[in-house]
Amino acid sequence: MYLPPVLRTLQGESTFLRSGDEIIEPGLPAHKRVFVGIMGAQGENLVDAPEGQSAHLVHLQLIPNWHNLRIGERGPETV
Repeated sequence: MYLPPVLRTLQGESTFLRSGDEIIEPGLPAHKRVFVGIMGAQGENLVDAPEGQSAHLVHLQLIPNWHNLRIGERGPETV
């Protein structure tokens, strides 16, 4: 069974990621990605679309210091 990773929100609360969550990498300017869940053979789970470049899928744990990422806007809740 897959359990999504836990990150902190901008308010400092720990919570499980859900599909559609905006993931923010602190910095100036902040870099944003979108969590899409597990997909693909490599377990890619973030859409990364750097400004002026094409979008690609990345694996959350391959981002340096991924524990420091924060959840911005939340994705839709599943029923």
